[in-house]
Amino acid sequence: MIPIANMNLPGGKTRRDDGKTRRVLFGGLYYTFFANGFTALVISAVLPHVIETYGLSYEMAGTILSLIAVGNLVATYLSGFLADRFGLKATIVVLSTFVGVGYLGLLLTSSKLLLCVFAVMIGLTRGAISNVNNYVINNESSGKPKYLNYLHTFYAVGAFLSPLFISLLMTVLDSWKAAVAGSLAIAFSIVGVYSVLPIGNKRTVGRQEEQAHASCQGQDPRHAPVMSRGGNTDSGGMIENGDGDPASGRRTRTKLGVVFYLSCVVLFFYVGAENAINGWLVTYLTSENLVSTAFAQALLSGVWLIMIAGRLICAALSERVPKTLIVFVCSLGATATFSVFLISSSPLIITISLVGVGFFLSPLYPTIISVCGDALSGRAGLMGTFLSVGGLGKIVVPYVVGAAADRWSMTWGMWTILISLVLVVVFALLVSRSRVKQPSIPTVLSSDK
Repeated sequence: MIPIANMNLPGGKTRRDDGKTRRVLFGGLYYTFFANGFTALVISAVLPHVIETYGLSYEMAGTILSLIAVGNLVATYLSGFLADRFGLKATIVVLSTFVGVGYLGLLLTSSKLLLCVFAVMIGLTRGAISNVNNYVINNESSGKPKYLNYLHTFYAVGAFLSPLFISLLMTVLDSWKAAVAGSLAIAFSIVGVYSVLPIGNKRTVGRQEEQAHASCQGQDPRHAPVMSRGGNTDSGGMIENGDGDPASGRRTRTKLGVVFYLSCVVLFFYVGAENAINGWLVTYLTSENLVSTAFAQALLSGVWLIMIAGRLICAALSERVPKTLIVFVCSLGATATFSVFLISSSPLIITISLVGVGFFLSPLYPTIISVCGDALSGRAGLMGTFLSVGGLGKIVVPYVVGAAADRWSMTWGMWTILISLVLVVVFALLVSRSRVKQPSIPTVLSSDK
């Protein structure tokens, strides 16, 4: 795929945009990722009011959360396909409109069918923005990790501010619908920003062209980045290895190890648990009358703030601590602190335990990816498959919480999240016991994207 801001000129030459254009491009992408994080937490902050206003069951609310994740996962594949057909800019401009339309629909209808449609639309925008922004930043920065870290920091800041903003508007306007309406300005601003960004609208091209461009830029063409379209391995569990014989042009095939498959299970339950906590936290705390709505929304913001700090701290520790040990210890810590959270009724203990939950969950996503670094390096298709497993967890676990809450109680629904965390501990222990040497951990500041 041709880098976005470097458009091809006749004769195969390229023209690099000047520094100002590059700053405009990066600034716009950082803003849209901030807005993506902001809009992602709006539904979580107002979910108890949506349930009450529209008379939804917990299972239906869980279905809405799951369908947002479905849209997110579908967009991972769909955005790459559409960019090939219609161009990257046209694709992201169109798909970025869906989040605003989705939240607008949430305000205007109580139809369960339409609410499901709008939930998918919200998820489509989230997934498309994550796919496109990561791709463009990676290309335009020649894969330098600090720019991707900046990008994901903006997402986390948006997620941190969103519940606080919603809480403030609800306090001032005394209406959850008015609060969501206030957030529409940010949702629709995404479309405007993408419309004016210097993103080329040429259709994306094939792998050979990508490798040719990488060679011209002095990069290893075997590791040239491609836009995620998911991917899978063949039935024999084999992957193509970029470290094949350069002279023959053939690529060797390496059998996937047990660490990869165990890590897939860890990622499934971890991402599912984290998404369920984000989605159900405010509803649980308010429905059980443990804290006020405003305090619950502030706690949701606090969890994201702690996760930002936790990922930075654990990224530094990873230089001296084995990654598999980090995964096991942090999953054990998250399980222990979430257990304390579930059995507590004191606002102070709830707050302290959630600080622990946020801190211990924070390094799991980037560290799990790093554990599989050898298998995933330079293989966009396999990376897409790996991350899709996490996307499935994001779909399944929140729905299970809602279904259990409907059948028994909201408290029992939250205990199903604990079961997911226990399974993370079990499989993290199996990964740790494998004792496979892996490369160093990347610093990634957001699990969405």
